Amino acid sequence: MANHEVISIDIGSKNTKIVIGKQQNNNVIINAAFMFNTPLNSIQDGKILDMEALSAEIRKVLSQYKIKTKKVVITIESTSIIRREIELPMAKPEEMDAMIIYEIEQYLPITLSEYVIEYKITEEFVENKLKKCKILVAALPKIIAEDFLQLVKSLELTPSVLDINSNAISKLIGTKALINGESFSTDNTMAVLDIGYNNINLTIVANGATRFSRLITLGGNDIDINIANSFNLDMKHAEDKKEKEGSLSKAARSDTLDSMINDMIKFSVDRWIEEIQRMFQYYTSRDTHNRINSILLYGGSSSLDGLEDYIKTSFNMPVYRLKSFANIKTGSLENIKLEYYLNAVGAIIRK
Repeated sequence: MANHEVISIDIGSKNTKIVIGKQQNNNVIINAAFMFNTPLNSIQDGKILDMEALSAEIRKVLSQYKIKTKKVVITIESTSIIRREIELPMAKPEEMDAMIIYEIEQYLPITLSEYVIEYKITEEFVENKLKKCKILVAALPKIIAEDFLQLVKSLELTPSVLDINSNAISKLIGTKALINGESFSTDNTMAVLDIGYNNINLTIVANGATRFSRLITLGGNDIDINIANSFNLDMKHAEDKKEKEGSLSKAARSDTLDSMINDMIKFSVDRWIEEIQRMFQYYTSRDTHNRINSILLYGGSSSLDGLEDYIKTSFNMPVYRLKSFANIKTGSLENIKLEYYLNAVGAIIRK
């Protein structure tokens, strides 16, 4: 698929992001990028609930931007996706397949025939003179995969790849390109947080590969609900108030409306941090060599004013909001906020 332009679609519960681009050597060339509201109640936790509404909206937007490309990549996230890291002896591909299937049948509470299984070798090592490997396994319910295939067919486009967001972002992080103009050593372990509307997707990347991934069912929507209920607002006006008046860094008098909003934001963000900390502790407890050196933020709700510093103080480690990658080429596109599109961009990379 490299060197061929594709449509890459990241369908979120609030917004759908589309990138038109291609992989060229180690770079991703973006020719167009646009975002629109996902039709209300059309998707939930990665499951398509209203195929007709979702298809019609995507078709309308592709027509509006005069997109002629036919190949489609879709990247998704869902709590229904099961991920596990396992260790196995190195073997030939066909033998590896059989061993992985055996491991899944033994240790995962699923009916294998109802899932699509994919795996990636993340590390090779020698233990007691035996060559072994660590493998990240992902199991996606077939019904979800089949629904997205049906969506692509309804758009009269050509399905190419169904990716998951944690894999998409790890491919970007693992390219060794400059991030935000700085060089990040892939020897360090980075916790990448995609802070979305309903969920926070935590992906831990070590040595350029995904080592751990979990979906936390908290996000920017929690703040909007609290503001809407407190001020008797609809969700749109609550979100506007959060973005225009809320801050995790600006001081406000305790008797002001700004202070009330800030307190609501802090209450929700503290809940995020509590869950993230719990995941960090689980990851580091699994192996004495596991550690986390820095935190990278992206996604729609990562733009909260003061969020970087607030998380930095909470975890006492470097925190960065992802804004640019040296290997993402945007050409003449102006003012593109890459942090919204990184899942769709990463899904274009094939490796």
